[in-house]
Amino acid sequence: MNFNLSIAKKGFILISVPLIFELVFVLSLGLLLDHSRHDAQELNESRVFVSSISDLTKDFLDLGISLAAYRSTRGKRFVQQYDAIYSQLPAKFEVLEKTNANKPERLKHLEKLKQAGKNLTELTQAFRRPTDSAMVYLLDPLAYRQKVSDAYAAFMDETKAISVEENQLQQNSPGAESKLRNDLFICICAGIVVSIAITVGLVLFFAKGITQRMSLLIDNYRRFGQKTPLLPPIGGEDEITDLDKNFHRMASKLIQAEDHKKLYTQMISHDLRAPLAAIQGTLAVTLKGIYGDLNEKGVKRIGAAEKDSERLINLINEMLDIDSLEDGHLELDKESFSLGVLIDEALDSVSSLAEAKHLRLKKILDDVTVVADKDRLKRVLINLLHNSIKFSPDGQSIDVIAEPAARNIKVMIKDHGPGIKDSEAKKLFQPFQQGASGKAIETGSGLGLAICKAIVEAHDGKIGLDSKLGQGTTFWFILPLL
Repeated sequence: MNFNLSIAKKGFILISVPLIFELVFVLSLGLLLDHSRHDAQELNESRVFVSSISDLTKDFLDLGISLAAYRSTRGKRFVQQYDAIYSQLPAKFEVLEKTNANKPERLKHLEKLKQAGKNLTELTQAFRRPTDSAMVYLLDPLAYRQKVSDAYAAFMDETKAISVEENQLQQNSPGAESKLRNDLFICICAGIVVSIAITVGLVLFFAKGITQRMSLLIDNYRRFGQKTPLLPPIGGEDEITDLDKNFHRMASKLIQAEDHKKLYTQMISHDLRAPLAAIQGTLAVTLKGIYGDLNEKGVKRIGAAEKDSERLINLINEMLDIDSLEDGHLELDKESFSLGVLIDEALDSVSSLAEAKHLRLKKILDDVTVVADKDRLKRVLINLLHNSIKFSPDGQSIDVIAEPAARNIKVMIKDHGPGIKDSEAKKLFQPFQQGASGKAIETGSGLGLAICKAIVEAHDGKIGLDSKLGQGTTFWFILPLL
């Protein structure tokens, strides 16, 4: 199932759903705790009620004991004790009725208990303050005791009924508390499990949709860099979809631009190089006098034109080479050969240029055998030597040094020219970049060092330079020894 939601909305759902569940969970716990508090309050009220009934029972017993003691001793303190207890009874009944006003069953028991107590106190009052109507009981002690006994029995029966009900309530309360504790434990455990499940489920559900599509987007970036077909557009209506659409649109435009570049390169290759080669050949033949003798001025002009055409052909070749190198179409024809022999061949190729400036070419190396593309590596050496010859003052020397190590070999071309600024050195290996000092000596294409870099890196090597102003420059490259 796919929701057309933005990442912001998905994030809101990831936060809000667990939060809502947590609120419901806390509310449920609150209800359970409130129920527990209510049960605890009921239990406490029951205990207080039973304790108050016990006090009343004791008071009525004390009334009878006080009168019995007075009858036996005629002591006034027993009468005082009786009066004190008797005066407190109405207030105690009133307090019980108020505290249990919302308990109809207890009020019914209190009413019966109050009536039984009233019957009992009337009998005790007949003995405490005899009246004409009560004299019949006092004249007949047996009948009086029977009346008192019946009244006490009725009172005790009611207190017993109250105790039985309240004890039953209290006995059930521990079970209810235990059940409540179990319910709370189950609720908490279930809440934790469900909360984790909801959170993990939402994270997996949304993150899967995000991470999978991000993986597809990253895969498209990699495919674009490797110049392989892109995956189909990602579905949805969120920010990732917009990013993928923009990427496909950008990739399409870049591919179109690349196609135009290739057409332009093919045009240069087929429509410019061939005519230029024909022009160069014609100029060379003319310069040799095939079409007639030339005067001194004509020889000079035809010679300059031939060099210019040769320079244009070399520039076109370098542009085609750098285009192929950037496309990753460089195919290496590796073979095993002596590095010293290759350096000698490169030095022979540039010897005439060095002699024209009276430069000394020196070779310092321990000969090793390398496995590489011989022709392309020779081109690297010749380009670096050309560069050093171009910027070296007349009469100086250029050293070619090879230092083998355990797993690689470092080749250095060291000159004693004017040096290169750090700001310029960082750009020299980029296409169409050239040191400022080169303009005063000879105009170049600015592609030679870029081609050298591409060839060396195709061999899994490194290339760079070290330079100090006024002291010279050392170009170097490192190749692995297989």
